[in-house]
Amino acid sequence: MKAASAALKKPFWVLQWAKENGCRAFRSNRVYGAELLRWLKANKLPKVATSQHLKEQLLVAKIRNLRGQNDRVEQAHVSREWVHERSERIVASLKRISPLMIDKHVLLFPATAPADIASNRAILWGIWSDVIACMQTLADGFKNP
Repeated sequence: MKAASAALKKPFWVLQWAKENGCRAFRSNRVYGAELLRWLKANKLPKVATSQHLKEQLLVAKIRNLRGQNDRVEQAHVSREWVHERSERIVASLKRISPLMIDKHVLLFPATAPADIASNRAILWGIWSDVIACMQTLADGFKNP
């Protein structure tokens, strides 16, 4: 039924609802798409959740919502400000250590000639700059809107 759901672009629960309500498109472990679509057109979906599967989905969503509310009450969620501040600290640390790391790693390219140290340094600066820029983007994403 999952494959038929994807092929017909219908939610899985719709197919389950149709099967539970007597649609004859489900035979011999197959789903006859044209027949199912005709049946769905003739039989309107209910406005309330009558399908057991749909009821279970709604229950899971309700439980997830209640857990989120409970976590907020118990202050178990991490605030955006906290994440932003920690990310800014990481960016500052990366900026501070990047020159030291470049000096250390520039000599770790044994296949390059000593004259290539300047190009190695440029490559490493580019890599560190990209890392710092990515972290700064992450930190900026947690600023309060």
